[in-house]
Amino acid sequence: MKDGSLLIGCASKDDNARFKKIAQDKLSDEYEIKEVKGILPRVKIVGLTQNLEETELSELFEYVVKTNGDLFNLDSVCRVIKVYPTKKNNKVFQAILEIDRNTYENLIKADFLLVGYDYCKIYDAHEIKRCFKCSEYNHSA
Repeated sequence: MKDGSLLIGCASKDDNARFKKIAQDKLSDEYEIKEVKGILPRVKIVGLTQNLEETELSELFEYVVKTNGDLFNLDSVCRVIKVYPTKKNNKVFQAILEIDRNTYENLIKADFLLVGYDYCKIYDAHEIKRCFKCSEYNHSA
């Protein structure tokens, strides 16, 4: 990395723990080993007819899991980041959800989600900062 540090990714938590132990055993005390938490993927659900912030979100998640049981499993992680109306119609809402990797893959393949009587389209919600001045990434100006 820019500051001379090294970033290493492992395939699983077990591999991560094994690598960390080996690095601590082999390297001197001059080196600092930190574990960086990963970012959960996000999806955008478009086509909701009611504002989800007005309802209890935990109840909503349970209902969505019951309705779309094949897309979620018992270990699914889901957190509502933001709910807001669409630009074209302020009576139609969209939600940004942060979910675990397996659920993300299932939802992207399914392409839709049933929320109550709403048939909602699912999109990948990636946000990449790009500079308006130099067109480089990870900064805005």
